[in-house]
Amino acid sequence: MKNSARNGTLQPQTIPSQTDRRRSPRSSMVERVAISWHTLDGIPVTEQAKTEVVSAHGALLQMRRALPARQVIQLTRTQSNDWSLARVMESASEKPDGSILVAVEFAVSSNSFWRGVQ
Repeated sequence: MKNSARNGTLQPQTIPSQTDRRRSPRSSMVERVAISWHTLDGIPVTEQAKTEVVSAHGALLQMRRALPARQVIQLTRTQSNDWSLARVMESASEKPDGSILVAVEFAVSSNSFWRGVQ
């Protein structure tokens, strides 16, 4: 049985939470990335974003706008120009600075895309 902290108290937990059943480890990592996609009208759009959390299967991004679930994007590491196709899984709540958290999943998982993430 595991214990989990919730609202400052420890509570027993026997069933793993969804976050405990991840397909790959996640790491906190802040890096600037470029996100590119096409609108419904076919207009190409590119927006600068920052990673918050990364894994071999995707990332949690801070963006200026929400993207619809299943939107296909190209995520490019601006330092190396490495890129990967991904799809938006969810656009979450707005942060106090006005940015939106956007979860993306790579089309093909990669242990080496983020370099250092196992």
